[in-house]
Amino acid sequence: MTSWGRIATPSPKHLDGAGEKEYHISLSLLEPLHQMTDEGRFELEINMVTKDDGTYWVAKYSHFRIGPVSDNYRLTASGYSGNVTFDALSRHSNVQFTTKDSDHDVWPGNCGSHDDAGWWYIRCAYCNLNGNFNKTDHKGMWWYDGASYRRLRYAEMKFRRIF
Repeated sequence: MTSWGRIATPSPKHLDGAGEKEYHISLSLLEPLHQMTDEGRFELEINMVTKDDGTYWVAKYSHFRIGPVSDNYRLTASGYSGNVTFDALSRHSNVQFTTKDSDHDVWPGNCGSHDDAGWWYIRCAYCNLNGNFNKTDHKGMWWYDGASYRRLRYAEMKFRRIF
């Protein structure tokens, strides 16, 4: 196995709720991700900390891929394991990436505009790890845990080739 590559990692300052630096998944990042995950098999690991009570979650996916630009960087994420009670990300598997100016979700509106972030939206999302860190509404980072939408104070997505 190879070492982990990071997709999106907020500043370590975010662990204590402070800091202003954010990293976002952007179209300029998706093309290199597609090229890297196009050959071989990759796994994805997401580490998260909830904002309300500091619960640490890990969600792992044994199969991860980002499709080509001609397919709007379609996400593949399957083979979930982890300690989160609800697998929110695999609901977004086989979904194209939507931005404010490029709507590929199935909602009558544009989820990218509604949530003020690019993501693999359906109608709109079960999770959004690309939201604005400082927002407290649907425009922030959050994960649906099967009972409620939980705001996150930290989220890190990383991937590695497994063969």
